[in-house]
Amino acid sequence: MLHILNGSALLNKFPKAIEGTRLVCHECFVEGPVKADSLKQLGIIRSQFLYETYNAPYEDYISKMVLPFDVLGILDTEVEIHLWFEEDLFCQTNMWYMIHLLMHYKLDNKIFLVRPHTSLQFGFGALDAKGLEEVFPNKEHISYTDLIQFDALWFAYSRGDNNAMKRVGESLCKNYSFVHRAIEAHFQRQENGLDIGLPKATLIEISNQLGTKDFGTVFREFSKRLPIYGFGDLQVKRLWEEILVSGTP
Repeated sequence: MLHILNGSALLNKFPKAIEGTRLVCHECFVEGPVKADSLKQLGIIRSQFLYETYNAPYEDYISKMVLPFDVLGILDTEVEIHLWFEEDLFCQTNMWYMIHLLMHYKLDNKIFLVRPHTSLQFGFGALDAKGLEEVFPNKEHISYTDLIQFDALWFAYSRGDNNAMKRVGESLCKNYSFVHRAIEAHFQRQENGLDIGLPKATLIEISNQLGTKDFGTVFREFSKRLPIYGFGDLQVKRLWEEILVSGTP
C-alpha cells in the first residue's frame, strides 16, 4: 500500500499498524501561483513562491515535493494508493494536485480517499493513532470517472477558470458533496475591486468585534469561524499583514 499524507503533522502520528509506504504532500497550493504548462515548470514556480514568501530553500522543494514522488513512475499496479486528505480548501487543493499527479503517470492502481469524520476545524488533528486506525477501513474508492473530474478540477483551478470549476464541482457533488463547499469558499475569498474577499473581511470583523489587533487572538477566532479554509497561521498572517499595511481595520 502507498499512503499520501497531507502534511508532516499527520505523518508524525500515523499508526505503525497501518502498513505501507508513506509520502507527504509538503505544499500549500491554496495560495500563490499554480498555473504552469508542465510539472517541471510548476515546480520552479512553486519553489520560487515558497522561497520568496516563507524563505523555504529551493533544495527543500526538490527533496520533499519532487524526488519522493518519482516512485509513482515505477509503482506496481497492484499497490493500492490511499489519499489522506480533509475537506477544507487547503487540503482539497493539495488533493486535486495529487490526483493530477497520479493521472499524469497514467496509473491503473486502485485509489482511495481517507477522510476524518470529525469537525471541519480539527480534521485529522482531532485523532490519535488509534483514531486513524479506526477511520482507515472507511476509505472510499475513487472511480476512474471521478479521478478524471478531479484532474479537470485541478486544471480549472490552476487556470483560474471559475466557470469550469463550478461545472466540474457539480459533477462531483453526488459522491463528494464537500468539494462544492471548498469551491464556494474559493470563490468567496477572491478579491474584486472594493470586495476584499471573505477571509480578509472576516479578519477585520473579528478585530473590530474583539477590540484587538493581536494576531494570536484574531487567528484563533478566524479558525473557529472559517474552518472551511483550513488556513494555518502562516496563511492567515499573510492576509493579516496585508490588511495592516492597507490601514483598513
